[in-house]
Amino acid sequence: MDMTTDTRPIPPGSRVLEFTRDSFYNSTLIDHKSGEEVYSIESASGMPVKGMRITLLAIDDGRREEVTRVVKGAFLKSDKIAFRGGEPMKVKDWMKGKSFSDPRQLSKDMKVRRPTILVHHPLLTRTLISYIIAILSFAMLTIAFICSALLAAASPPPARDGVQRIALTRRQPELQNTSATAVLDWTSQQMNSTITKYETAFDAYSQNAGQPHPFAASDGSLNTAKRAVGTEVLQNDDGAIWIGGITIGTPGQSFTVGFDTASADVRVVNAACTSSDCLCHRSYDASASSTSVNRNLKFRESGSEAITGNVYADLVTVPATATLTATQNVGVLDSYPLSFGAYTTSVDGNLGMAFQSISAYNKLSFPQSLVAQRVITSPVFAFRLTTENGEVTLGGTDSAAYTGAITYVPVTNKSFWQINIDSIQANGRTTVVSRVPAIIDTASALIMGDWANVVRLYATIPGSKMISYGRYTVPCNSIPTITLTIGGTVFPINPALFNQGPVSEGSDQCVGGIVAIPRATTSSGSPGQPYWSIGDIFLQNVYSVFDLGQNRVGFATLAQ
Repeated sequence: MDMTTDTRPIPPGSRVLEFTRDSFYNSTLIDHKSGEEVYSIESASGMPVKGMRITLLAIDDGRREEVTRVVKGAFLKSDKIAFRGGEPMKVKDWMKGKSFSDPRQLSKDMKVRRPTILVHHPLLTRTLISYIIAILSFAMLTIAFICSALLAAASPPPARDGVQRIALTRRQPELQNTSATAVLDWTSQQMNSTITKYETAFDAYSQNAGQPHPFAASDGSLNTAKRAVGTEVLQNDDGAIWIGGITIGTPGQSFTVGFDTASADVRVVNAACTSSDCLCHRSYDASASSTSVNRNLKFRESGSEAITGNVYADLVTVPATATLTATQNVGVLDSYPLSFGAYTTSVDGNLGMAFQSISAYNKLSFPQSLVAQRVITSPVFAFRLTTENGEVTLGGTDSAAYTGAITYVPVTNKSFWQINIDSIQANGRTTVVSRVPAIIDTASALIMGDWANVVRLYATIPGSKMISYGRYTVPCNSIPTITLTIGGTVFPINPALFNQGPVSEGSDQCVGGIVAIPRATTSSGSPGQPYWSIGDIFLQNVYSVFDLGQNRVGFATLAQ
């Protein structure tokens, strides 16, 4: 971002985006005279205040320019908030500790309608306007404090032993005290989002490898499974995903992305996208990066969303404030995927950490690029994920994050981080689930398993019952301890993590964190290979290690 004073005017009629670190307002320049610029704000979480320092991104006939302003005053025209932009300033002064919310978070209460004609409202007094400004300013400052705390939590810890450690933030709603349907709706959303992602990866694998993935179904039964569990999408839902900051390009363009071990691509939205979803998130402008190279490669993710985009090669730095940089092929999307919305409204994209074979455009994942370009000497990355915080380590492991030995098992298919699980038990009872393949997925909240095995597992839990398609409840006063045996080592799941909350307000039945998906079939009608997906409720109990050099996954006990 340009840190110098800017005196360039913005052409009248330009579309203008006001943006801070976390806030976008879609605005239109409606007046330009006497050195002042007046903008109408289409969607905002608060009114601009005199003295507020802002940065504007003007878009005029496809041309994009950044200018900076200090607000000289604010007023209302009809039902439209407008403000006067005054003298220019340095961007760095604005960036000190200022941030505001995504306007969609407060859209129900504060969204402003778009009038055909803007007319001055004669009944609004200076006192009323001051009162409105005070209320909205307080709301913005409150949100600014929260956003600043989240941004601070994502700052990287200092490197030790030549290994880069990246702090992650976990986004998930508190489900234990929610409405009667919120828990079930949320688990439906998580199942749908995960299945959609796998569906896209299966299609990519088929194109890249020239054969179907062993878990894939080519007759659409996976889509059937997704429809069967419901299609509820919760607005402003902080989906369970681990997020952190990266930059792309030169100078670096900042993004908040999900770190995902069950996908392979770095994906962000194209700055040319003008939909409301795109405008409310950071987007990638290839023309603003001196290191961007257009690969002239278009791609289409052939899952249910049919997302399209173009591939650019550019420098990707993780985390955003460190120096761990590699040249990476980036999927620049033409639209904002629904699957991103399942994470959180603050997610701008995702950083896939699996293998090239499930890349939508058949390119190395970011960890593979780090290894290939010798940015890291050890081809290993690892996750420490806890209820309070998380950390991903690139280039090795963090010996302070775990105790005892690491139990390793081989990757069975270089697509996902795919392993075999010896067995799954409840309360140490008779083993009914044994030798099942599984995908290790840091972007999935739940554990998902094939229908038959999940039914058998819950049958060993007293008081359990299926309440809806693939989901079960267990008595809240006797949450079971689920154990996974991997490589001969038993790893228990904390019952508090298995418990997703009461099925309804005041109920004594709680939703279990293991859900069933239908067994896929091939186009010939023969059964496909059943598999499991191991997500957050297990990964928060262990230190997990992903070894690209020896194609293996390891788990160890978390240090207290």
